[in-house]
Amino acid sequence: MKPEDTSGLSELGQAARDASATGSVKDPDWRPFPRGDEPVADSKAGDIAEAGGHSQRFWLGIGFAVAVVVALVAGGGLLLWANPEILGSSSPSAAPSSRVTGMSSGDSIGNKSPNPGQSLADSPETETKPCQLNGIEGTSGVPCEADSELAGSAGTASPPAGGTGAGAAEAVKGCDGATIVAPAKGKLTALELRQKFEALGEAAGAEIAVAWYDPKYGLVTAGKEGAWPAWSTSKVPLAVAVMQDGKGLDLQASMRQAITASDNAAAGRLWQGLAASNSERAEAMNRVLRQAGDSKTVVPTEQKLEGYSIFGQTTWTPTNQVRLAAALPCLKDAQQVTEFMGQVIPDQRWGMGRLPGAVFKGGWGPSGEVYTVRQFGWYEDSGGNRVFLAMAVKASSMSTGIALLDSFASVLR
Repeated sequence: MKPEDTSGLSELGQAARDASATGSVKDPDWRPFPRGDEPVADSKAGDIAEAGGHSQRFWLGIGFAVAVVVALVAGGGLLLWANPEILGSSSPSAAPSSRVTGMSSGDSIGNKSPNPGQSLADSPETETKPCQLNGIEGTSGVPCEADSELAGSAGTASPPAGGTGAGAAEAVKGCDGATIVAPAKGKLTALELRQKFEALGEAAGAEIAVAWYDPKYGLVTAGKEGAWPAWSTSKVPLAVAVMQDGKGLDLQASMRQAITASDNAAAGRLWQGLAASNSERAEAMNRVLRQAGDSKTVVPTEQKLEGYSIFGQTTWTPTNQVRLAAALPCLKDAQQVTEFMGQVIPDQRWGMGRLPGAVFKGGWGPSGEVYTVRQFGWYEDSGGNRVFLAMAVKASSMSTGIALLDSFASVLR
């Protein structure tokens, strides 16, 4: 039998063990560590037992204290593991468009920055999350990798000469195999790009809402959310709905005019020819948006503003417009529509239209005392890679809005 280890006992505790082992204590009911309310057989054994009892209580107290400390440390560790933001900023900021905002790695759908002022280069890069071109929610604080459903298989591309921006080598493949990159590739980081857009908007005294796809950081925005009327940009899902309903051949001439020249009468013919009622027409457009992963945009069924189309008053954010743009190359029966988006007439080729290989649609109209001007689609960078983008501004006039979108396009060159 293995000898009992008594090294952890006090001198008096060992004496009590020794007394029990040698049989010097005659009372068969006596135990080395009796409860305090139990009598012992004789005084000597009682003295030893009392001393042993004190020793046992001492070590039991020490053991209890250690257990409490271990439990507290373990509990704190679990709390930090479940809530890592405790170690970060205690007040995440959602920034208005009136000032330049910061962005941290993984800031993938707006101005929610867990670490305001932190540069993208300083952000942790030890793990990845899906970029999720469609359906992305919130932030994760870490870089992302390509979403398998829309962005396609992840890959890398060599940065252009002189490219020094954070994530300059990041690229993914789109649903049709085209290489997708971030705007201003190799010249500006996502944070710098956001800052430039917001500074231009502030200088012009305008509200801005810009969204783009960055293979490293997912969907990124600058300025406001931009839940503003779609105006003529809504003619794109309308035209796709007509195509998917099998009426594209009969309405092809109207479709061309509606997309390339933003002709309202032609778009009206598309709307009327799509279905028998406004609710059915709106639902057909909603189905197109859902195919692109947009679960929130809803086309109205009644006229919201006298003198303007029902579908043109659809509330549509730039973020959800980027979702549709990214899906268009592979969306059912959308090829004819995207071809027309690449043939916009010269008079409407401002903003995104000034960029190479632009496939886009613009829209504009009054909203109270301001004018909303917007565009969405994609263009190509100097290497022929695709960039998904949506821009919207609320300015004092249409001309001011156009000038601001021109300024945005200059930043992207």
